[in-house]
Parts: sequence; C-alpha cells; structure tokens
Amino acid sequence: MRRSLILILAIVTLFGRPAWGIESDKAAHLGVSHLITTGTYGLCKAMGIEDRGFSVFMAIGLASLVAVSKELSDPKFDSRDLLYDGIGIGTGTLFIYTFEF
Repeated sequence: MRRSLILILAIVTLFGRPAWGIESDKAAHLGVSHLITTGTYGLCKAMGIEDRGFSVFMAIGLASLVAVSKELSDPKFDSRDLLYDGIGIGTGTLFIYTFEF
C-alpha cells in the first residue's frame, strides 16, 4: 500500500502542477476520468455488487466509453485528450486498489 500511495503522489505531482505547462483542458480530462472511474466503482459497491473485479471492470469501461464518445463528438480530435483520460482512469483504478473502499 505504501508503494501505491507513493506512486499516486508522484503522478499527481508530475501531472498536477500548472507551472509545468499542463493546459486546464488536459487537467480537466484527467480529473473527470478519475472521478468517473472512482464514482462508478463506488456506485457498484453501493448497489451491493460484491465482485470487486466486475466493479472495477464496469468503472474502467464506463470511463473509457465516456472519454472516447466525448472525443469522437469533438469537432477537432486531440489524442492528448485521450492520453489524459487514460491517465485519469489509471489513477482512479490505482486509487481503488490502494484504498480498498
């Protein structure tokens, strides 16, 4: 658990500092994807779904679906938006497994 917490802090420090030039749009993609991932997992748990693997699968699937759908509907496709969505999904999944809520 200690390693996972250190990894989360390193990722947040690396990608969360506006002084390093992350655009607010990219930070929003990361944050929203993280929230969708953890929120979907929490909703699955609240609904009584005990299978952790299924709940994580649903969380990653929904966040990925939202990210790709949003990017495909944009007039200008930006692969970096999807990159930051993926990082947000990854940090959300890491958060789920680190704190085991």
